[in-house]
Amino acid sequence: MFVLASSISANVNNIPVLNGTNFKKWKEHVIIVLGCMDLDFALREDRPSDLTSASTAEQRSTMEKWERSNRMSLMIMKHSIPEAIRVQYLRKPSQGILGPDSKPIRCKRKG
Repeated sequence: MFVLASSISANVNNIPVLNGTNFKKWKEHVIIVLGCMDLDFALREDRPSDLTSASTAEQRSTMEKWERSNRMSLMIMKHSIPEAIRVQYLRKPSQGILGPDSKPIRCKRKG
C-alpha cells in the first residue's frame, strides 16, 4: 500500500499549480495524471441520467463509476488550484471545473 500511496502522491504533485497564465499546461498535466490513475471517466463521458427505481444494475454501476471519478478528479484538481483563484473555476461537483473559457474541462475524444 505504501508504494501505491507514494505513486499517487508523486502523480498528483506533478501537476503544476494553476496560476492563471498556465491553464493549457495545467490541463494537459491533469488529464495525463487522471488518465494514468484511471480516474478520467467523468472527463470523457457525460454524467449519466439520474437513477430511478427502474434503473438496471449496469446503469447503477455506471453512475457509481462516474460519481467516483468526478469526486476524485475534483479533489485532485482542487489540490493544484490556489484558494485565491479557485472560486473562478469551481462549480457544483456534478458539473465539474470550468476552464478560462467558462466551459467544463473535458478530455478530447478521438474519432
